[in-house]
Amino acid sequence: MGLKKAPKKPKPKRSAMRFYWWRRFGTHKRLPQKTSLLDKIRNGDFLSSPYWDQARWEETYSSQHIKEVKKERPLISQEEILDIERTYIKRKNRLLEDAFNDDTRRLKHLEECFVKELGGSKKLLYKCIENCEGDEEVLYHEYREQVKSL
Repeated sequence: MGLKKAPKKPKPKRSAMRFYWWRRFGTHKRLPQKTSLLDKIRNGDFLSSPYWDQARWEETYSSQHIKEVKKERPLISQEEILDIERTYIKRKNRLLEDAFNDDTRRLKHLEECFVKELGGSKKLLYKCIENCEGDEEVLYHEYREQVKSL
């Protein structure tokens, strides 16, 4: 997947950000529960959380913000700069927490979908994961073949 360059910081949406103030970008739209596993995989429902990249971008946004403030007010105190940095650090920590929780939820859901839709067991799924040398779609086809051969 590689490292992505930080995109331009979006303007905050007051109504949308009330309860999730630390999130700057929209979330991935998952397919409905009844959708087939293969369609969910192709839609990207099980890809790594975008919050990992967003947390990393906060460092860039923090330094950009501090540069802008120093340019506007050359005599800014160190305490004010630390306050700005604290805000970005809080946002970054919240994003990291969301990323971890999001990835954990996605992996559990992927595991449940595999066993529910294709049958087999979690033990067989883990064995296929260890031997798989591709993405989720390759894993899907390999696991389906393993289940059929039982």
